[in-house]
Amino acid sequence: MKKPLLLALSIIFIGFQANSQNNVGIGTTSPNPNSLLDVYNSGQPLGVQLPRTDVSSGWALGAVDKGMFVFDTVIGAIMFWDGVTWQQPIVASGGFVTGSGTAGEVAYWTSSTNIQSNSNLFWDNANGRLGVGTNAPLTTLAVGNNKFRVNGDTGGVFFSDDAASIVYPVAGTGNSPMIYQFRSGTQNVGRMVLAHSPPFQNYGLKYEDSTDTYHFLGNGLPVLSIELASRMVGIGIKDPGHNLHVYNNGTVVARLQSNTGWAYLRLDKGSATSNNYINFRTGIADRWIIGDYNTGGSEDFRLIDWTNGAAGNYAIYVERGGINSVGLGTNTPVNRLDVEGGMAIGTNYSGSNSAPTDGLIVEGNVGIGSTGITAYRLHIEVPNTNTTTYYGIRNNNNYAGTQGKFGIYNWISTDGSSHRYGTYNNVNAAIGNTGQAYGTVNIVNHDGTGNVYSNYNSTGSSATSGNVWGTYNIGEDYNYFQGSVGVGTSIPVNKLDVEGGVAIGSSYSGSSAAPTDGLIVEGNSAIGITGSTPYRLRVYTPNTNSTTYYGIRVDNNYSGTTSKYGVYGGSSADGGGNKYGVYGYAAQPSGEASSAYGLYSSTNHDGTGTAYGAYIFTASSATTGNVYGIYTNGEDYNYFNGNIGVGTTTPTYPISVNRSTVLRGIEVITTNSSNFTYGIESTGTSTSSGTGRGIIATGVNNGTSAAYGVYATGNGTSSSTKYGVYGRAIGSGTRYGVFCSGNGGYSGTWTQISDERFKTNIRDAEPMLDKVLQLKPKKYKFIQNDVGTWMSLPEDDQIGLLSQELEQVFPELVSQDEHPGIEDENGEPQGAISYKGINYIGLTPILIKAIQEQQDIINKLEERIEELENQ
Repeated sequence: MKKPLLLALSIIFIGFQANSQNNVGIGTTSPNPNSLLDVYNSGQPLGVQLPRTDVSSGWALGAVDKGMFVFDTVIGAIMFWDGVTWQQPIVASGGFVTGSGTAGEVAYWTSSTNIQSNSNLFWDNANGRLGVGTNAPLTTLAVGNNKFRVNGDTGGVFFSDDAASIVYPVAGTGNSPMIYQFRSGTQNVGRMVLAHSPPFQNYGLKYEDSTDTYHFLGNGLPVLSIELASRMVGIGIKDPGHNLHVYNNGTVVARLQSNTGWAYLRLDKGSATSNNYINFRTGIADRWIIGDYNTGGSEDFRLIDWTNGAAGNYAIYVERGGINSVGLGTNTPVNRLDVEGGMAIGTNYSGSNSAPTDGLIVEGNVGIGSTGITAYRLHIEVPNTNTTTYYGIRNNNNYAGTQGKFGIYNWISTDGSSHRYGTYNNVNAAIGNTGQAYGTVNIVNHDGTGNVYSNYNSTGSSATSGNVWGTYNIGEDYNYFQGSVGVGTSIPVNKLDVEGGVAIGSSYSGSSAAPTDGLIVEGNSAIGITGSTPYRLRVYTPNTNSTTYYGIRVDNNYSGTTSKYGVYGGSSADGGGNKYGVYGYAAQPSGEASSAYGLYSSTNHDGTGTAYGAYIFTASSATTGNVYGIYTNGEDYNYFNGNIGVGTTTPTYPISVNRSTVLRGIEVITTNSSNFTYGIESTGTSTSSGTGRGIIATGVNNGTSAAYGVYATGNGTSSSTKYGVYGRAIGSGTRYGVFCSGNGGYSGTWTQISDERFKTNIRDAEPMLDKVLQLKPKKYKFIQNDVGTWMSLPEDDQIGLLSQELEQVFPELVSQDEHPGIEDENGEPQGAISYKGINYIGLTPILIKAIQEQQDIINKLEERIEELENQ
């Protein structure tokens, strides 16, 4: 037995080399002087195989010294014997530490050299979350099993920024209060529930447990107190004695103020028979009550003198229904102010003179609509703001007796040398006022059989000298007749009826015969305006008209077969001035919101022929000069309600251009030296689910040349930046400055903004090589269905990454994008196509980082090779 053993030992130690320091080397002739055993192998990856066994199940060796190492085949880890138990070594800066635990649990020190874990502390390393009492934390810090408590002298939970919040789950059955003020008991010492800050602890909300009262404090003084048990609220007082108790040391106890509407105090009835009132106490026994104090449930307003517990008469009664009537001496007013009985006004009249039964006496002058009543017993003034027919005084005498009836009876009998007027009318019309001014207007409505006189004058005089006039007008510019005037007829039906023709003019009148029952005018004519010197006929519509009005309206009802002209304008006289067949001019006053039309044309056509709002035909034999169908100059806007066709008589769009002989369908040239210049500004707005498109451009070429949907050139001679196409997407949702459905190409460079000025939180990137090695490039083809065809997905083989796989490694490079979708025959998308996209440009710095890491590894290997070669 000894020979085979010696042979085996000899074979084992053939590769051993020992030096003078008793250092043993296996595979090396120069073992490390600091190692008793140095094992080296430059060929196959061979190592030292420890004894393999199961020590975690309680297996123990016999007499084993501390420090023995074995490999536990159950837990798959190296174990060592510490003299008592088998421990798993953990390498740390201080040497080896021992301990055991479970994956994901947070480790803690049980001694200076031993680490263990606990199931109540769990670390989710993938999401960076810590769970206390839960192994599935959903937030950065999650506390489970309803266990969260703060102890300490200063207490509290502190938030470091204003983005922190406390969020509670949705309430369910059997839910508990969100926050408890006290742990237990009903007589706890009063304590601030919410204070402003540590330096200002006497500002905030305090709770008195002994009285069940919340106090809002300002510098320790009560601002608002709410007693929960008694349901009383105090403002400015700590212990309210009423449901609402307001206290103030100053003069104003309470004030209601609103900046945008009414500010009011409202008292609502608790039931149909309860009372709503405000009590003003002026003494111990007597007080005034304002409001509804009526057990009948009325909601009317009363001012009541309540004396010794008994209700007196109503001082003021305001009825809530109808027009909010006020009653003095009556509780059933039907007008704004109802006074039961007579009324006397005046220092000497009031309290001493009796008014007529249910009447009114006034001691001084009276003004109605006027304050300047010094010289008039009764001064009635109608304001100029009135827009309807108004009467200074209107008398309706409904006396049904046989005596005379007088609307107004004036009797002046005082002697004197001054003038006497039974009625004196003075009407002043301001300069520029277009309304009429009447000294006297008489209107007689008579359904009887007697004569009707609008004005009947009977003058009796005993004077032997002087003239007597029934009516005498002096200094009058006009004589006005309210009724009809007939010339040649005794039964006029219009303001002026003339039977026959009328001729006007110094040469026409009395010498020229007018057309049968017609009118001839020698000079210029004006309708609705004066000053018609440069016009043969000028028609003016005043700005006081409130309905649709026409300066001239021509209805040509000619039923013949020749042409009909509503208005025919012709200008053929020779001369150097401009000639206008029809000249339309519409002046719009400053600030006026309505429209102004220089020429307005409306065509109603139910036939089969063509209807033209305006038909313009220009014929010219001139060899020089331009010919314009329509020429506009100095216009801010040109508005067309229907479609406009250029080169086509059937436009299908607001502007349709069909010209086969021109290079450009639309040419826009704009020049502006002081502001932005837009060749075309287009905005497509959709307020519903439709698509808003600023410009739709389709380039079609059935030949061999290219077709451009949009061809844009940025040009200029200055040093400023030129943009051929500038796209900017704003608003919410997915945004694309430019979206290309199909291939995209460019001959210059594609630059992404990366200026340091636009960046923050700049830091070195973490190692990327391990993540790059996880990427899985694929070869693939796109599915060629309706969606793929519409999105112009390429048909040939592609090389790239799958968004879903890249998202597992670099989620920041994967975005959720959206294609507008397939369009119907009207150009409307039938539903957006959602997909995941990859930021391939963002892979560039990641690959650079990975190459740098790989190069670092290569450099270290080269240094190691060089070191080995130099040994």
